[in-house]
Amino acid sequence: MSIDTLTREIQKLEDEIADLSRKSAAQSKSESSEEEKIAQIRRSINKNTSPSMLRSKQNEVDSHDKRRLDAIKKRSEFDSKASGKRTDLAKKRKQLSDEEARERVAEKRELAAQRTRYEQMMQEIRSDVASKQVITTPALVADPSIPKLSKIEFDVFISHASEDKVEFVEPLYQALKAIGITSFYDKESIPWGGSIREKVDSGLSHSKMGIVVISKFFCAKKWTSDELNALFALETKESKIILPIWHDISKSEVLAFSPMLADRNALKTSDYTVDEIAEKVKSVIYPSEEN
Repeated sequence: MSIDTLTREIQKLEDEIADLSRKSAAQSKSESSEEEKIAQIRRSINKNTSPSMLRSKQNEVDSHDKRRLDAIKKRSEFDSKASGKRTDLAKKRKQLSDEEARERVAEKRELAAQRTRYEQMMQEIRSDVASKQVITTPALVADPSIPKLSKIEFDVFISHASEDKVEFVEPLYQALKAIGITSFYDKESIPWGGSIREKVDSGLSHSKMGIVVISKFFCAKKWTSDELNALFALETKESKIILPIWHDISKSEVLAFSPMLADRNALKTSDYTVDEIAEKVKSVIYPSEEN
């Protein structure tokens, strides 16, 4: 049985138990009311009560007592039904717990499989990059077989979707600039008429680290994936250069886009201001300047 089905059945049982509890409480209140009426009638009887009045009052007592007994019977029935449904509820909750545990195991297996496939793909990309001598830099890839290129020109390369420029990327670029962090940012780094492909390749290979602004727009584009793959290709086991920032996106969405990226510790724009994120970037790039 699926988790959704079990969840609906559990909610239904909880609602039914609550309804039965309300009905039981109402019958308990009715029982107490009838007992109080019986007590009032009995208190009204004294030595001056005539035989005819005594019979009348006894009839009233019998009537109230009958209603009291009916209330007790109904309350018992409601309590019995509620008890049965609580037993069913405990079973359903156990089934749900077992099903969730099985799903977590399945998710872990799938994630492990995705990571394996992704590692294989990244190894192919690294091999291809190494063979073509494309976007490699000695500051980032500790491999003596790869020829050295010119010095690092930027602290960070900002990989992002254009739709996120106004809301986040432009403010981040300005915040980084204000604290002395140099950035390869397409709006500022690519001149009018310049080759975007060549400039991006150059920016990637001449940056210390890559900020990746992951959003729904980023995940939907091919060229942002190309930039991300290039950054992955520049990494080694000893040197992780990707600084992920999650912008208006959930972990499940990032996981669907890139299991390897979802596993990285990331900053979320919902948790930090732009200035706070800029300071954290600076602390990673220039840790010796931190107090």
